[in-house]
Amino acid sequence: WIIRTYLNWKEIDYEYCPVNSLESFQKKEEYSETNYKVVSTLKTDGILLSQSHSVKYCACDEVTFGKCCILPQVYDTNRFGIDMTKFPLIQRITNDLSELNAFKEAHPQIKSIALLKRKI
Repeated sequence: WIIRTYLNWKEIDYEYCPVNSLESFQKKEEYSETNYKVVSTLKTDGILLSQSHSVKYCACDEVTFGKCCILPQVYDTNRFGIDMTKFPLIQRITNDLSELNAFKEAHPQIKSIALLKRKI
């Protein structure tokens, strides 16, 4: 989701290949042979780019890679029932980012619906 958002923001075409993270694909032996850190990756032109959340700052009025990481993290906190009302700044940032097309189009629910429509 993070990479899709960033690619959408930068208007970079990509082929969407869904992976069910609940099935822990990235923990399977064949994947760990490719990526010893066993984190999500983007493969482009034979190069593997691994996912990392080590972003020092998330400020300013520009969309940054760090901001692409916020929505998926907050989405997961909501899925697991964590109260985010104690973090009004994160809620405001999340609400603002949710209005941008790059973030809307990368959302997993939107991608799931699009895949279902193709199968029908």
